[in-house]
Amino acid sequence: MTFTYSKAGNNDFKATVPSLAGNYIVKATIAETANYQGAEATAEFTIAKATFTPVVTLQGWAFGAEPNSPVVTGNLSNGAVTFTYKAAGATEFTATVPTVAGTHTVKATIAATDNYEAAEATATFSIGKASFTPTVAKATFTPVVTLQGWAFGGDPNTPVVTGNLSNGAVTFTYKAAGANEFTATVPTAAGTHTVKATIAATDNYEAAEATATFSIGKASFTPTVTIKGWTYGDQANAPVVTNNLGGGAVTFTYSKAGDNDFKATVPSIAGNYIVKATIAETANYQGAEATAEFTIAKATFTPVVTLQGWAFGGDPNTPVVTGNLSNGARRLDLR
Repeated sequence: MTFTYSKAGNNDFKATVPSLAGNYIVKATIAETANYQGAEATAEFTIAKATFTPVVTLQGWAFGAEPNSPVVTGNLSNGAVTFTYKAAGATEFTATVPTVAGTHTVKATIAATDNYEAAEATATFSIGKASFTPTVAKATFTPVVTLQGWAFGGDPNTPVVTGNLSNGAVTFTYKAAGANEFTATVPTAAGTHTVKATIAATDNYEAAEATATFSIGKASFTPTVTIKGWTYGDQANAPVVTNNLGGGAVTFTYSKAGDNDFKATVPSIAGNYIVKATIAETANYQGAEATAEFTIAKATFTPVVTLQGWAFGGDPNTPVVTGNLSNGARRLDLR
């Protein structure tokens, strides 16, 4: 007798004995003898998939730490492995890796292959409670800084800090409105400024800051204007301003005394007048005014009169006046 084998359904018989799991047919071929013809017989049989017992292990970790990966040994089939997890007391496994402290179970599920059945293995592991080192934080506080403004050219006032619970060292810095950087220089220019109080940290308190705005006002001043009067017909004298501390632009206007009607035109007619100097404000000084009285005196002149004589009984001649600069009315006295 000879035996041959074929995978079920293939009808491809060979002498090699199969070894892989599956369904097969064995065929017995009996040679003829002196008294019997040859014959064949077949039978089906199965090579079953093997089973195996894998092992899964998982090293636990501390809460908050990076999870460890499960390790599978004894995976004889080299089947694909998936891991699922459940907490102690839970019934359902899920793919989510646990993160909370406690006891958990990992399950390794190994897929079936051609020659091996599927298999599972479980193991328990722990996520330990994390340890930590508590600290006592320094206290915080909110100080307040105030600064009374002053006038340009005056002595700067000193900032006042309240609420400095830490008694930390205080430094003051300043910046003008619109500036970006604080500096230690106390400002002197008129305008709006900001003071910042920086309080250093101490053993029990964090550092702190406080800011406040303040103003340096434009300074006032008292200028003086003087003007020397002149005589009608003479060149006008120019006003002179002293004590113009701000250096502001000066304009002069004039009014007849008692009229209070100031105009830019320099008077030329004899009389009593007032000149007003108006000084424009500048970056650090307010505007200002000053007035002074002056007189344009009446001019003097020396006229000449002549008269051509005539004969008694004749018509009198008319006197002639020359040099009447004022064009004043004439009165004749005959003696």
